[in-house]
Amino acid sequence: MIGLGDGEEEGRTPSLEEVLDDLCCRFLLNLPKSEFSSFERLFFAIESAHWFYDDFFRENHPSLPRFSLRDFALALFAHTPLLQPYRDSVDQLFKDFRTYKQGVPKCGAAMLNKGMDKVVLVLGWGSKGRWGFPKGKLGNDETEVSELNFAQNLIGGYLWKCCK
Repeated sequence: MIGLGDGEEEGRTPSLEEVLDDLCCRFLLNLPKSEFSSFERLFFAIESAHWFYDDFFRENHPSLPRFSLRDFALALFAHTPLLQPYRDSVDQLFKDFRTYKQGVPKCGAAMLNKGMDKVVLVLGWGSKGRWGFPKGKLGNDETEVSELNFAQNLIGGYLWKCCK
């Protein structure tokens, strides 16, 4: 895998092909078979790869191209032998994913300090990002309680359930 500043040649920007190979190894090749049961589930891994690309590769190598999620998916489907047979269907698959994603339950928490006069808000990603409570999509086997327990263990604060 490509180093992210840990042993990589000084000043060398990896090619897009190298980056896409790396992302396929990190996010697609080791997915459990159940995630390949539908393209909607597979697109969650592609979305994670896109976030990683923006947060790490583009942050360290700004000359790499900026992609919307759709354009990133197009590049990944064109590049990856695993996905190439479906590259002509990316637009429809992406549209189906966006519809599916809207129906996935989310869970969040209002995180307040002890004085209950300050609250944590997060700004959504992208130009249309909005301020809101930290939240995430529930996985297949997750419940609101398990997610809140996980969040409480991670940040150790006072949490009040705020689920949609």
